[in-house]
Amino acid sequence: MESGVGNNGLSTLIVSSGSGRELISARICRKLKRLVPNLASRTDSSGLEKLANSVYDETRGLSPHLALKAMGTSRVMEEILGLAVARTVSEELIPTDIGQGLSAWLSLDEHLGWFEGNSSFRADMCRITFHWDKVEKALSVDFLVLEGKLRQVFDPHGIKQVQETMEFFRDILAGEESAQQDPVDGEMWRERILAAIESTAAKARTYPDAANGTQESTETSQEIPLDIRQQFRSRKFRLRSFKGLYSACMWELGSPNLEIEQNGDVTTVRSSNQHLIALAGSGTDSLQWEKIKDDLREHRDEAPNELAVGDSNSDVLMPEMNAPSQSNPSEMQEQSIEAPENTIPLAEPVQAVGMERSELRRIYQSILDCLATHGVKVTAALQDDEPIIEGPASILFKVRPGNGVDPKKVSEKGMALKLALALEQDQNVGFGIDLGYVTIDVPKMPAQRYYVEAGSLWQVWKRPETALAAPLGRDRSGNVVELNFSSPNSPHLLVGGTTGSGKSEALNTLLFGLVKHYTPQELRLMLVDPKGTEMLPFENSEHLEGAIGWDDADAIILLKQAVDEMQRRYALFKAAGTRTLAEFNASLANQERLPWWLVVLDEYADLTHDVQAKKDIEQELKRLAQKARAAGIHLIIATQKPSAEVISTNLRSNLPAQLALRVKNSTESRVILDEAGAEVLNGKGDSFLKADGKLTRVQCAWVKPEDQKHALGK
Repeated sequence: MESGVGNNGLSTLIVSSGSGRELISARICRKLKRLVPNLASRTDSSGLEKLANSVYDETRGLSPHLALKAMGTSRVMEEILGLAVARTVSEELIPTDIGQGLSAWLSLDEHLGWFEGNSSFRADMCRITFHWDKVEKALSVDFLVLEGKLRQVFDPHGIKQVQETMEFFRDILAGEESAQQDPVDGEMWRERILAAIESTAAKARTYPDAANGTQESTETSQEIPLDIRQQFRSRKFRLRSFKGLYSACMWELGSPNLEIEQNGDVTTVRSSNQHLIALAGSGTDSLQWEKIKDDLREHRDEAPNELAVGDSNSDVLMPEMNAPSQSNPSEMQEQSIEAPENTIPLAEPVQAVGMERSELRRIYQSILDCLATHGVKVTAALQDDEPIIEGPASILFKVRPGNGVDPKKVSEKGMALKLALALEQDQNVGFGIDLGYVTIDVPKMPAQRYYVEAGSLWQVWKRPETALAAPLGRDRSGNVVELNFSSPNSPHLLVGGTTGSGKSEALNTLLFGLVKHYTPQELRLMLVDPKGTEMLPFENSEHLEGAIGWDDADAIILLKQAVDEMQRRYALFKAAGTRTLAEFNASLANQERLPWWLVVLDEYADLTHDVQAKKDIEQELKRLAQKARAAGIHLIIATQKPSAEVISTNLRSNLPAQLALRVKNSTESRVILDEAGAEVLNGKGDSFLKADGKLTRVQCAWVKPEDQKHALGK
């Protein structure tokens, strides 16, 4: 049932889970075919369909909420199969012997009110077993918490889900022999558990069969015997065992062996796609089933028979992750990284040279711990929202502030995070807000970074036919980032960055990319290089229009020449009845077409140190910036000193695209981007590109000497 349905939220939707059997079974079949190698040779279609029906029927009986959820748009097949595997593992590894009592499975999804709603950090199921001694009139209880996941790789969060669920039940289920005092509401909670057991489907409960001395699930509704109810409710029982089990089935592992280990009071069983059919179908795959049973029983024989409530070790660290403080359970929940049931924990980095995912998790947990230590309550982002995005030069982490937490409190802890993450002196943490999350941008250490070669970009990038563009680098996700000069949003580019930021390499990447992909008949370069060394490779290039300029006088001459060419072209466009260079060239033969012109002024601060020269240069630049795009004439202005004295507000407003590499402070960042952020970049090509109305973190490529020669046709 789902309330609050309809336009006015006044309706209730009621759906029978039985109606979804055919649909969900078909989905389960498709999922198994995709995940299990050589499935066709291991089971026929009828056998697979029978297995899928069995899995669905079990899910419907044990967790009707999950069965209903599977009929919607949610992708929960992984959860259904993961839970089926976990149930089989639990019955073999920790079997029940109820004697004259009963055993029942409770789906904790059906009892969200016990925890903190849909966002609670809890396990999937629990099993409670009552052992009743009629002679002694004595009750003993076994309790098992179960979490099952079907994932691409191992997700350690399942261990913590089991541990926190055990923590919830710990006081409620402390028997009369326990030194713990019964909570004030302990009796109420135990009555709730009894009521929950009686409300489950018959398939979820197991009673002794008096006729043949066996135990089985009954199809008739049976109440809990009065003696057991009274003893349990009043806490007159002995807790024989209190255990946790985490089953993690990894479909990419492909290992033929089960891996079983103990993490404090939680037993972890790692299986692979080789075991999926056998475990999901409770022995359907006979080739694997006998070996699986042997492995589980061997561990069962070696494991201790009992684990008392007080034996729990709540300080056990999760594999590959630092555990948060245990002093405050609610605070611990907020620090934990919550992994939704139908997603992979972390997406693989696009680059093969990316960091290990365990190291990414460790850094994430360090951030959560640091913020919690300083009293800033945040929760981890949902996996669907990509909580961790690794880029070439930095890693973006997302956190959601708790209720009433000002996002500024997160950014105010920048220095504390820098200390906790052991960053270098010149490295700083950046902050932002995106889609309901506070983003924390952590620079990588030099050994963790990877770089982008221009040659690799040129192999995958394809130039547009009627536009002037060049590849610049790659974004966080590994996608090629290009700069399109023919776009009305980025016709002219401002480049700024301090010494060592990679400004010259970024400029080289654009220029060499252009001369490689455009012929001298399509593109003409007008270059001004006050240093006299940065643009030497282009000195004899066929793309060069005139000679390379060296000072402010040369810059003024080249700019005036560009203005004259702009005026000439607009006269031609008017006579031809066209408005842009692309329209004009479309009606001409290749040899008659006008080329694009690109004017590049490097070290702009040196060119404008003279007051009169600055005035003359800015006057010509303003005319070009305002009108030259449609004429196919474009500008790049680069400087190491992005100050307000060098780059006036009027000039910057006429350069719609900005590339900011690392600068000294936020003031210089605002001069380039009109916002702070470039001061926390990591240097060596790490940059922000502001074009087409959006800001993109880009690792600019570098051009190897052999690629330079190849681009120049040498």
